[in-house]
This record gives sequence, C-alpha cells and structure tokens, in this order.
Amino acid sequence: KNWGYPGSYVILNGGGFNSNEELEILFVDDKYYAKTDEKGRFSINLQVFPAKPGLTDIKVSGLISGLTYSISFTAL
Repeated sequence: KNWGYPGSYVILNGGGFNSNEELEILFVDDKYYAKTDEKGRFSINLQVFPAKPGLTDIKVSGLISGLTYSISFTAL
C-alpha cells in the first residue's frame, strides 16, 4: 500500500539492486538502511510519523550500484 496513518508502520519491498548491497532509504526527513538478499531484493518496515502528513516520496539508493527507486506515499 502507498498510504498510512500517523504512527503506523508500512512495509517497503523492492528489488533490482545488486546482491547483498547496502541501501539508503530516505522517507521524509529520515534515513534508513537496509541490505539486499542474494537476489537483490529487500524488505523494511518504515514508521509513518505524525508530524509529516501529505504526499511525499520514498527514495531507495544502492550505495554500490548507484541505482535508485522511488515511490509516492501519502501520510494521512
């Protein structure tokens, strides 16, 4: 899902990165880090913070490959 209520958690899944690659995830003003599996896929829980309602982007960047992925997200 690409929306969530303040204080709730959402699961971000993705793929297409290098195997075992470190990822940087930007969600509003927060940075998260994840690591892909051997097939270049990842999954991470992100919290929707109450101070940031509205439309934003979640951006994922591969720290080795330089590949990026982004998706729009609405905090309700």
